[in-house]
Amino acid sequence: MGERDAGQVASVRGVTCLVAEPTEEPCARSPQCPARSFAATDVESIAKVMETIIALVLAVACGYLCGSIPVGLITAKLVAGVDLRTVASGNIGATNVARVCGWKWALFVLALDAAKGALPAFFVPRVSHALFSSLSQRILITDLTVVVGLAAILGHMFPVWLGFRGGKGGATGLGVGAVLAPKAVLVAALLYVVIVAVTRYSSLGTLTGTLGYLVTYLATTPEPWGRTHRTVTVFLLLAAALIFVRHRANIGRLLRGQEHRLNFGRRATSPAGAPGAQEAGGTTASEQAAR
Repeated sequence: MGERDAGQVASVRGVTCLVAEPTEEPCARSPQCPARSFAATDVESIAKVMETIIALVLAVACGYLCGSIPVGLITAKLVAGVDLRTVASGNIGATNVARVCGWKWALFVLALDAAKGALPAFFVPRVSHALFSSLSQRILITDLTVVVGLAAILGHMFPVWLGFRGGKGGATGLGVGAVLAPKAVLVAALLYVVIVAVTRYSSLGTLTGTLGYLVTYLATTPEPWGRTHRTVTVFLLLAAALIFVRHRANIGRLLRGQEHRLNFGRRATSPAGAPGAQEAGGTTASEQAAR
């Protein structure tokens, strides 16, 4: 078989591209070769998928690390020189800071705990979209906000620095909620203030505010289960469930009429679980273990 015939047979069988002479460069090196085009496309697709995964992991890690900063614990240590986990209720949230350090510092901690949710939920998705084009093509900014926000709440509830024993997520969840539905946050904040002012039950105020936020969002959002809002709706239901689960001991005490009221004019100095801690709004040792 001649060289020209060999070239023709190769082109028919698809083994190589049609060339005038078999001494030309192989198909794999030819820019017009379909095999080379497919290979380049596969490599590019894999690279974009890997970039998306890396960007998503970085975004989630940033949200979690921001949420895991124990603001209440650090504040109580600096202001009162105590480990917040060993006094009053033993919780590291703003309510226990109020018992130990006073309401001015409690408001400070509340603001920072809310910021731990709001700031990463707002900035991380936008920065990630700007830095990683593949991420912006695959994940909507609202969906990424939900993912980062959930990571921040989990970071507050289960901080790696404290053996995964953190707060209850109310304030951090409020911050994330402010990014997703600002109007609903106003309703939640108002309900919290009213309930606490009337009953002096911080836990009841948090739970009522959580429900108020959820109801307001569902009532004011057109088609909350539509494609545009479905992810946010699922997230809010999940976040509300997490907050209620973290307050299960408080719910039990509320139902039994044994929940401890806030004392606005007194600071707690007794160890967690001690009688003095209960008088200041703390819990017993067994109740603290149930948390």
